[in-house]
Amino acid sequence: LDRFFRAALAQAPLASLPVVTGEIQYHNRGCYSAHGNFKQQVRQAEQRLLTAESLTLLPALSGSCGIAPPALGEAWETLLTCHFHDVIAGTCIMGCYTDAQAMVGHVTHQADVQQTQALTRLAQEVDTSWFGYAGLFVFNPLPRERVVLVALDGFTAVDGACGPRVTHIRDAQTKSLLPLQWVQADA
Repeated sequence: LDRFFRAALAQAPLASLPVVTGEIQYHNRGCYSAHGNFKQQVRQAEQRLLTAESLTLLPALSGSCGIAPPALGEAWETLLTCHFHDVIAGTCIMGCYTDAQAMVGHVTHQADVQQTQALTRLAQEVDTSWFGYAGLFVFNPLPRERVVLVALDGFTAVDGACGPRVTHIRDAQTKSLLPLQWVQADA
């Protein structure tokens, strides 16, 4: 690339052009790198909406119920409003970002509600008759296997304070035992 530009600049028409060094964008310098936290929130909201849409369609694909209405259309429109070039680029006034963050928070909440409802419908189809005392429904929304840490907030006293202590987890498909570790809560 350097060779190309040196050769191009050496030719007669370009050789007489002035060379500008330094910043040539004096308006909104650095705007595309500003508000990284907001851009991350927007990206997370996009991912949550995609997951919620996929999960909403799964019961319909399994034949257990009809296709759910497109409840996330309004959420997508709200999120896409935040993609307006001044907002996502970082060139709005601070008050705009207060409103935009509230909008993204609302979108995230809508996606979470839809996801919870879809997972509840899926979990209701799982045969739990072979469970002993309690069960935990874990679902991988990706189209591939993966190894992840699953964390459960133990407010239900599954540590033995109000019943039998949970000492292992059994995979519903393979019936094999999975490792379980109790740790002190952060809060």
